[in-house]
Amino acid sequence: MFLGLLTWHGAVLSINIARGWTNHHDWNGFLWSQAAHNHLRAGLRNTLGASAWNYFGPPPIPPEAYYVHHPPLLSLILAAMFAVLGEHEWVARLLPLT
Repeated sequence: MFLGLLTWHGAVLSINIARGWTNHHDWNGFLWSQAAHNHLRAGLRNTLGASAWNYFGPPPIPPEAYYVHHPPLLSLILAAMFAVLGEHEWVARLLPLT
């Protein structure tokens, strides 16, 4: 029963998974997606795993752009998924779905 419910829930959450982010509830996901994008652009050697979720300019990322008050595991996992699956809307949504 639990596995069936889990499968149904995943299927429902997968509807329109590739659509663009349009609601205010998606703002947090967008920011961590940007942090993962910055990990890929600047490289983990330069970011040292620290998130730069509010930086949209070209590398190098200035030191004041890093947000060091939040554990970076979410953006690091998302960066790894982007590296493997490509930078797509559905990949960013796949992390919380799984």
